[in-house]
Amino acid sequence: MERVDQIVARRLIRKASGVGLVTILATGLISAVSSVVHAQEVKVPQDPPAYVPQIVLRVKDGKYLSSITEKNEWFKEFRQTPFYQGLVGRIAPVIFAPADDHGSARAAWQGRLIEYLYSKLMQNRPVSLHFYRRRDLSSPFVVSVHDLSKSEMKIATGLISALSSGKSQDYKFRDAGAVKVTAIVVKQQKFAVVVGDSCISIGRAPDAVASSAYACSKSAPMTFDAEADFSLSESFPALRGLSEKFVGVLPRVKMQLKWESTKSRFAVQAAKVELADHLLGKGKMPPELMSAIPAESLFFASGLIPNPKDGFSPDGLAKYFKQAKPELRKGASFAVALAYVPVYEANSTTHSTVVLLHVPKNKESTVTQLTQSFSTRKPETFVRSVCGELVALSSEAKTFDTIESVCKKQRPAFSQMSKRWIESAQANNLSGLAYLSPGKLFSMQIERGWKKTSSKATVPFAAEIKQARTMVEMLPAYFFAGGADDKQMSMKAME
Repeated sequence: MERVDQIVARRLIRKASGVGLVTILATGLISAVSSVVHAQEVKVPQDPPAYVPQIVLRVKDGKYLSSITEKNEWFKEFRQTPFYQGLVGRIAPVIFAPADDHGSARAAWQGRLIEYLYSKLMQNRPVSLHFYRRRDLSSPFVVSVHDLSKSEMKIATGLISALSSGKSQDYKFRDAGAVKVTAIVVKQQKFAVVVGDSCISIGRAPDAVASSAYACSKSAPMTFDAEADFSLSESFPALRGLSEKFVGVLPRVKMQLKWESTKSRFAVQAAKVELADHLLGKGKMPPELMSAIPAESLFFASGLIPNPKDGFSPDGLAKYFKQAKPELRKGASFAVALAYVPVYEANSTTHSTVVLLHVPKNKESTVTQLTQSFSTRKPETFVRSVCGELVALSSEAKTFDTIESVCKKQRPAFSQMSKRWIESAQANNLSGLAYLSPGKLFSMQIERGWKKTSSKATVPFAAEIKQARTMVEMLPAYFFAGGADDKQMSMKAME
């Protein structure tokens, strides 16, 4: 029978959203071929589209990962928690034997494939982890090892052939060639492997492995110690296609990371958002936004976009989106923010998305027009005037109570956060700001997983769950600020 920490860990992996966490992803990379459910058989559908990963973490040198597991102080403490054991317990006898002296995993290992992949292939060359936000996968993780020599590929191919549980099968993509997927068995657990010209991909779900293998064969040389690539369309399905069509923000965000050897960790240095015929302007962000966004928010992003000259009514917005973007950019801009904020209930805290518009003029008419524009949309969208010059939109009416309590200084605002962050937010020629707290995001996922395992939502958290939430909340949060040119928005990261 699974322990509570194993069940919650499984739900965390299967249901994690938002944006990812580098150190946790490194944990996932080490345990990438794990799953708390049985691996699925290799079944090849007819010409499927390649899956799009929600997060891709590419590391320039696999040795950084072993340094994290062996030397990082946070990770060493985290690995002692029951939650960590539940997260990787099923894979420990397989993957940790060659790299981890903790526990009985080393003695339990009798195989050679994973030992070879880790000690020989994952050192001194790029390694990538793909995380897929799909509930139908037996495991959302796939590991790819890049830039292998011909001799290394030959040895690895021989080992994989010896462990094969059947014939290789072609997995065909609609817009590309076929990828050969091989089913192997290691310690009575099934995995899917794809061997390319200089790249090996391994995971539990063959369709995800095939998708990662295709990307692996096309990967470009790395210029940073690590890079985290986030898919906005996979992270925010409700906005899929809209940000690109109407704002000109392409669906991927890349974060560049630098290795800090003294702390054995990665630190985010910058973020880049690809743009195409975009609407983002440049100017100064109104301080009212920072004073209305809760300090306890998990995420927010804000930018300057052209103000609809014909208003926010259905007809006005229709004219707005029909105009060419170069023409729209000639007009005045206004600030808009998207935030994922806490909603405080009597005995619990949930989270909701809110959109804030800075409307210094004609505020009441803006509320009326937006209400008309969203009145026929499902789910229902509420519109309310809040905090002086702001208008808020949310599908959860109680979200407005949170915003109002922040404006009334009953709860801390983002404007009370790091002085360095706020100073950068007040600079001239900005196109956008962003904030991300990976620790809070993962803590929320742990909480959700626990509540789904409990018969009643009011059941107190188990001690190991409290410990896990405390640990992940210790991870650093990042603030981003920057300007846009024709092709991308470059944002400096601050911890």
